[in-house]
Amino acid sequence: MGCVSAGSSLSLAFAGAREVEGWLYLAVILDLASQRVVGWSMSERMTADLMCDSLRSAYWQRKPGAGLIMHTDGGGQYASAQHC
Repeated sequence: MGCVSAGSSLSLAFAGAREVEGWLYLAVILDLASQRVVGWSMSERMTADLMCDSLRSAYWQRKPGAGLIMHTDGGGQYASAQHC
């Protein structure tokens, strides 16, 4: 798996699924150039930690260079003081 190239774009998507024991949320980071999942995280709550963990996962996997652009839906997770 190669590195995300400079000028690449990442997109963050959230999904929730109702399970027998409650909700399970999945945060996924997509590399828009390769259309591949490059990072993800799951949690019982949709928090800024969930988003940050998925971003750390993507960074660890791909080690992007300068010029990376990240697209989000602008939800509350990105307006928090904890936003990575």
